[in-house]
Order: sequence, then structure tokens, then C-alpha cells
Amino acid sequence: MSLADIVKKIENGEITQNNELPDGKYTTRLTAVAHNVPKGGNLDYLSFKFTVVDGEFKSRTIIMFPSLRETKKDGSPMSERFLANQIMMIKQIGEAVGLDVPNKCFLGDTESDNYHEIETTFNNPEYLGKLVSVKISTTPNKKNPDNPWKNYEFEKVEEKADPFQETNNEIEVTEEDLPF
Repeated sequence: MSLADIVKKIENGEITQNNELPDGKYTTRLTAVAHNVPKGGNLDYLSFKFTVVDGEFKSRTIIMFPSLRETKKDGSPMSERFLANQIMMIKQIGEAVGLDVPNKCFLGDTESDNYHEIETTFNNPEYLGKLVSVKISTTPNKKNPDNPWKNYEFEKVEEKADPFQETNNEIEVTEEDLPF
């Protein structure tokens, strides 16, 4: 692709500066779940990373930052609805990878304890690397129209059996099977 093609795509709105994935349904792979603590910062966070595995946007990533912070920057409490939606989203991701997320992931003494428990629970070879269908839809943000809300839905994707995987089925060859 030439620079002229890229400029044309930018002018047509096909490529934007932040280049977010457009609304749609994507087959992805859960590639990382991390509890991050920035140096010098007191606000740690949790992230889920998904990589698109097919189609036009193959290899692109979706990174989400669910929050279990119980208070806002001004010290007022987060709404019950917001926190419930965050918990349900984490549980929905768990269902999509075959994990029944235990309630202990949300019952720690601190937000940091909860993030650590979620990271530990998901970072298991049984769940990481699983295919997940991610549906992205955008809705207007009344308070900040230039920054619309991104909504995510997650579903399990049935993975096809690997034909090269060892089956432990031994084939018995007798004298009659040999050509000479």
C-alpha cells in the first residue's frame, strides 16, 4: 500500500488517529490479563487484551480496562450500577473462555487485592489463548459527545479440533497390511 493510498483512506475517514475498531463482531483470542501498578502512581488497574484472529482487522488488539474502584476522583462513591456492570463484564469474559469466575475475585479488602485475584484466576493456560467473540457497539455519551461509550459483549467460540493433535490412538499394522 502506498502513502497516497493511506492519505486517501485518512481523508475518507477509513483510518483515524486512534484507529479504533469499528462497531462489529470480531473473533478474537484472549492474549493477556494483567494487574498493572504504574511506577510512582497510586492508581493500579486491570487490563484484558484480545487479539483479532481473522478478517480485515486480523492482528489488531482490543484492550479493556474494567474498573472496580469504589470511589471517584472526588471521593464520592461509584454508582452501584457501574460497579455491577463491571463485575458482570468480567464474569461474561470468564464464561466466554470457560471460566466460572468465583466471587472471591470481587471480595478482597482492596481494589488491588481484587485485581490481583482476577489476574491470577484468568492467567491459566486453560483460559488464556481461548477464542472469544467480541461484539463492539458505540452509544452516545451525553456528557461528552466527542467521546462516545464503547459497549462490549463476549461469547464463547467453539474451537475446531486440531487435526495434528496427538490422539493416542495407535494403529495396528499386521503382515496382511504390508504390500510385499
